[in-house]
Amino acid sequence: LFRLFLQEIFRGHLIQTDSHPGNYLYRNGEIFLIDFGACLSYPEKELAQYRGLIKELYNGNRESFMKLLDEIITKKGKYQIDPDLLWNYCELAASPLKSPDFNWGTTKLPDELLPLANDLVMKSSIEVPPHD
Repeated sequence: LFRLFLQEIFRGHLIQTDSHPGNYLYRNGEIFLIDFGACLSYPEKELAQYRGLIKELYNGNRESFMKLLDEIITKKGKYQIDPDLLWNYCELAASPLKSPDFNWGTTKLPDELLPLANDLVMKSSIEVPPHD
């Protein structure tokens, strides 16, 4: 699923915005997107920004990541967020991307992310959340 998501962002311009098991088919080791009802097409400029976020996160470039995120969000309105908490959340959420043998069957990642996500929501404010 991560590979498919990254292909959507890095190769295509169509992104599935309603990711759940009913929208995918798994057959013979391959994953197929079967429901395009909640797919959105993004302009190249926006996709380039999101690609940049993923690359900066993957490479551990916190300062560049935060600067790019600021450029994206400030276009939508004022916001306040704890940068340390956000970076910790993002790094943890991206940890499967950095692992060649990440095991989704044994991971506790969702349990580890939930308290950070709750803290982010409670300690952040965004005037107009970006729809994207």
